[in-house]
Amino acid sequence: MTDAHFASLPGTRKIRLTEAFAFRPATVFVVALLLRLVLIFVLQTYQFDSKSDYGYEYTRIAQWIVSGEGFSSPYFDTPRPSAVMAPAYVYLVAFIFSIFGIYTAASAVAIEVLQSIFAALTCLIMYRLGTKMFNDKVGLVAAFALAFYPPSVFFSIMRLGATTLIVLLLALIVYYLLNISERNPIGSLRFVGS
Repeated sequence: MTDAHFASLPGTRKIRLTEAFAFRPATVFVVALLLRLVLIFVLQTYQFDSKSDYGYEYTRIAQWIVSGEGFSSPYFDTPRPSAVMAPAYVYLVAFIFSIFGIYTAASAVAIEVLQSIFAALTCLIMYRLGTKMFNDKVGLVAAFALAFYPPSVFFSIMRLGATTLIVLLLALIVYYLLNISERNPIGSLRFVGS
């Protein structure tokens, strides 16, 4: 039987692999997340020799917060007020430390998994941006390119920092601005400072 004959049979439909599997945004998310999770455990990035090896400023300030000393400088052995880092990500790390322990392998895994989720969510936003601006294929290529982009993988599993969260938030801002400009082009200018 030929493909044309099979497709003409009642109740049957020829489904291309790209329709059934690759064009689903969930696939991009799962692939990006699984790649990072596998690398976390293969490379054992959650193991560190000293406190300075693992996100020094972020984790040191988070340690001060969890121990009740407040948002203190990471550069001194006694707590002193600090404005070295932005507080949002530091408090997120402090929350993870309060659940999994300060400088434990479990807290390191939790932080790296969270950063991997941020990176995978950014791939979804990239898919939506590519689809909205061009078409589904461009969105899919952009999302998979970001999923396998070495710096994206590196910063989500090898470095503790706000990089993956900042990139996610920036992508969300671009997506939001694109959406409001389509709905009301004149009225949307007030949201972008014009």
